[in-house]
Amino acid sequence: MQCKFCGRDGTVAMIEGRGQPLTHSQSQSGKYAPLMLFDCRGYEPVDFVFADGWKAESLEGTRFENIDLSNGDFADYDEKGECPVTISNLRSTFEVVK
Repeated sequence: MQCKFCGRDGTVAMIEGRGQPLTHSQSQSGKYAPLMLFDCRGYEPVDFVFADGWKAESLEGTRFENIDLSNGDFADYDEKGECPVTISNLRSTFEVVK
C-alpha cells in the first residue's frame, strides 16, 4: 500500500501461528494477551478495529463461531453451562517485538 498523505510505500502482514488466545484469568486480571503478531514495514499501527470472524469458548467448553465484535461487544447464552457469555470493554495496544 501507499500512504495517501506522504506517498511512502509500506506493508502490514499478520504472522500466522504467533498469537495466543485471551484466557478468562488474563481478562479478569486486566492483562493484555498477544492475540496476533504483525510484520510492519514502513507503517506503524496506531489502532485496531475489531470486526467479525472471531471465535470464543465458554468456561464450560461451548464454542461460539464467527463473532462480530465491530460494535465493541458480544453477548450470548451458554445452554450447556447455563450461564451468559459476554465479551466487552475491548482495547488494543501495540508493542514492538524484534
